[in-house]
Amino acid sequence: MVTDIPLSVAHPTHRHPGYNHTVGAVRARDVSAGRLTYLVLNFSPNFTEHRRRSFKLEVSAADVAALLAPERGAARGCGALTVTQMPLNRTTSTHDLIEAKLFESGLKVRSELRSVDTVSNMATADGLKMLTSDAASWMDLNRQSLRFSAYDGAIGEGDAAGCTLAFELETPAMVLLRIEKPSALRLR
Repeated sequence: MVTDIPLSVAHPTHRHPGYNHTVGAVRARDVSAGRLTYLVLNFSPNFTEHRRRSFKLEVSAADVAALLAPERGAARGCGALTVTQMPLNRTTSTHDLIEAKLFESGLKVRSELRSVDTVSNMATADGLKMLTSDAASWMDLNRQSLRFSAYDGAIGEGDAAGCTLAFELETPAMVLLRIEKPSALRLR
């Protein structure tokens, strides 16, 4: 699913038509592993904009039923689901953190205001030296950004036995949400 959210830009004398934010989501369900994933993306063509948006993701009753399939001793309801996240945004994306460090140090190639290029193209020669001198820390940050963490949104009951996941994303950002079935309670 991909959709555009039209935004108008305020102007002192007239209303500018503005531009669109693009929001997208990709869903994958692996019944055998008891896992459902969503990749949710929120982008703006204005790289200086960091607007936060609230999202509510509806998890269908069929997906919830597949995850909460009757298992002996398993908990029921949306609250029983385990949700984790892997967000990539300006504060977790290693590329964005490197770029911020280059800007802060004055070691960013000035011809590129905002870079989506490789680090070797966006950093000056001195910038590359600075970054390579601390390569181990940058690699560690990259590994951390690719790990799932606790979900920081809200999980609620949805319509018709489905569930909702409510969360916020700033532009630009993407988040990989992993929803898993609960572990069966051990009977003693």
